[in-house]
Amino acid sequence: MDIQSALQNLPPDFWFKTTIFAIGVALAVLAYRIYMGSNKIYLTIVVGVIVAVIFFNWVYNRTEPKWLTPVVDKLAHFFPTKDYAKQEAGNIK
Repeated sequence: MDIQSALQNLPPDFWFKTTIFAIGVALAVLAYRIYMGSNKIYLTIVVGVIVAVIFFNWVYNRTEPKWLTPVVDKLAHFFPTKDYAKQEAGNIK
C-alpha cells in the first residue's frame, strides 16, 4: 500500500478536522504576531482568558486529555460539572 492510496482512503471528517486545525494554528500565529507589537499585558490577558475557557470547558464536560485527568480530578470538586448540574436539577423538581 503506497502513501497516495492510504491518503485517499482517509475519511472526509479527518480532512475537515485537519483543515480546521491548520486554520486555527495560522490564526493563532497571526494573532500572536499582532499582539507582540502591542503592550505585553494585553497578550497575557488574552492568552490567560483562552486557557481559562478551555480548562473550564474540560472541567465542566470532563473531556480533558488523559495526562491531565489527575489535575482535573483534584480541581473538579471546586467547579461545577455537567453531571453535578443534572443531579441538582433533579433534586429541585
